[in-house]
Amino acid sequence: IISAQTGRGKNFFIQNTIVPEILKHNRQNNDNQQILILSNGIALNHQNKIELAKIIDKYSNYNYSYENKLNKLTDEQLNDFFDFGSIKISSYHQLLSNNLLNDDYAFVIIDECHFFTQDSLFNADTSKILDDIINKCENSIRIYMSATLDDVLPFILKKDYKNLLNNN
Repeated sequence: IISAQTGRGKNFFIQNTIVPEILKHNRQNNDNQQILILSNGIALNHQNKIELAKIIDKYSNYNYSYENKLNKLTDEQLNDFFDFGSIKISSYHQLLSNNLLNDDYAFVIIDECHFFTQDSLFNADTSKILDDIINKCENSIRIYMSATLDDVLPFILKKDYKNLLNNN
């Protein structure tokens, strides 16, 4: 769990420490550990994709530029673009219609996780989305990030702990 106020470096840490280390590990060990990065909202998702494309291009050994690819996409195409090789990027809402949770991930980054309680008043799928993340990524290191954890932390811990008990 990473709890820090807005602008304190939560995404910076993911983008400049976790992602490069996994990509370096994959390159050095001819491995394919994967990371799933989840966020709420189209604008944040697009921003994450653009920033991460630069980092992926720098640290991966692909003969391909994701940054160049993204620059050629329309907003709608960018919204539907998830696959950055070892990194997958999606919004929570898109998890209901894509198959990204069917892959194995070393890390699942759950940004703005307060979504699961704050949006639940007008989005009936928030609990299902969290259940799917926990159940389908039970062997992944899940990193929950938010500036406002007060309401969501007990909710996440209850669901995650219940899943742990049910699987043992």
